[in-house]
Amino acid sequence: MKINIKRQFPTRYKNKFVGYFESWSDRWSLTGEGTDLGNLPSYVNVVILAFAKPDMIYNGDLNFLTSGLGFRYEGTVLKEAIVYLKERNPETKVILSIGGAMYTNWSNLNLDDIVRFVRDFNLDGVDIDYEPLTGFGCKPDSDGIIHCTSDNQYVSIIERLRDKLPRPYILAATPWSVGAYGEGKWKDAEPKKLPTTGMMLQVIKRAGNKLDLINIMGYNAGDLYDPIESVEAYKYYFQGAVAMGAMVPPENWGAHVWTLKEIDRVAQYINNTSAGGMMLWSLQRSTVNPSPEFPDNLMMAREIAKELGFPNYDDSLFPLGDVRRGK
Repeated sequence: MKINIKRQFPTRYKNKFVGYFESWSDRWSLTGEGTDLGNLPSYVNVVILAFAKPDMIYNGDLNFLTSGLGFRYEGTVLKEAIVYLKERNPETKVILSIGGAMYTNWSNLNLDDIVRFVRDFNLDGVDIDYEPLTGFGCKPDSDGIIHCTSDNQYVSIIERLRDKLPRPYILAATPWSVGAYGEGKWKDAEPKKLPTTGMMLQVIKRAGNKLDLINIMGYNAGDLYDPIESVEAYKYYFQGAVAMGAMVPPENWGAHVWTLKEIDRVAQYINNTSAGGMMLWSLQRSTVNPSPEFPDNLMMAREIAKELGFPNYDDSLFPLGDVRRGK
């Protein structure tokens, strides 16, 4: 099937700036125009709403209370915010992230309600943040090919969602940093033999043609991890767009910090290779006493936008104002 890229993704700029938006961190408002979501800058051209439950319940009444999302305002306001954001930034895509570390009931994936939610809220697709409670169970076979106990379920999730949300709906996946390591050139790539090493290899081989975007969680992997090598590995197996993800420090594990210098290095590589873009976890996550060596969300967002070629990179993430989130 030929993918209609122009309908799926922004076309004015070649790169994607993917921003995870914490639903629980948005300000309360009576209108969509009064929300942080509705006022995001245009350089965040792929917005991911975090997080919905795989087994979400949604009856079609704009009530998201049993969806997993944590917005403090009404569903009507959420829909207004999405409409307002797209009116301001017509090329921005807004997709729903399903799963994350807290929502792991993938065995009861509620496809009908997810599709109803996507359509009712004028969303552009779904992001799969598959983090099974029992782990991935990956190990090489006698030929050195990695298989994981999670492979069949992950592939099934992708296939079933794509069947229900055909293109031009976007179907993205957000896998772990070392998910494309463990075979061939990357058999011994550092860091070696993590529990998530190779967790995307069989998934991409079997169902990668049904995905449009991979957002690599390029964090919590320690100082030996090289984001550029990781992008190279994912691009070897996956022909679609790949966005390297950076976390506003501190990371949850390991001593690694995404400095502005590292953002520059990786973003320039992304530009030169047309790999896809960069992802930020998250748009609201911040830090105390930020510096170029320990940046906050606004510093990182502006640096990513600048290096990816967005002319309005100086725009604030939250123009309505909030000191904690980098006014």
